[in-house]
Amino acid sequence: MRTAGMARVVPQRQHKPQSHVPDNG
Repeated sequence: MRTAGMARVVPQRQHKPQSHVPDNG
């Protein structure tokens, strides 16, 4: 499960869309 969580954060961090910033949080 840890791998899945990290994998999900990796793509989100790379994109780090300022417009989606609140959505990620």
